[in-house]
Amino acid sequence: MSTQTPSLVRRTFRITVDVETIVTTEPRETLGNGPEDERYHQALVQHLLAHPPALCQLLRSSAVEALLPYFDGYAATIKQFGMTEVGDESARCSLTK
Repeated sequence: MSTQTPSLVRRTFRITVDVETIVTTEPRETLGNGPEDERYHQALVQHLLAHPPALCQLLRSSAVEALLPYFDGYAATIKQFGMTEVGDESARCSLTK
């Protein structure tokens, strides 16, 4: 059960943050770097490149994950979330609470 905090002043701000996401051609060091790990990684990258919607979803979720630590522990509520790929304004994703 959530309780609402009484507020004396309430304002809404629009904040824009550009987050760059990257898919690398080689696995990161945390995987183990064996030949088998590299083959699995290459297969995944090839699959993502062959399926742009899956790649887009992965990159979007990676961008959201990068932002989450910045909103932890603050007295703020995200009322609306919008995401647009820079350079491709037609690919807009939004969430309204």
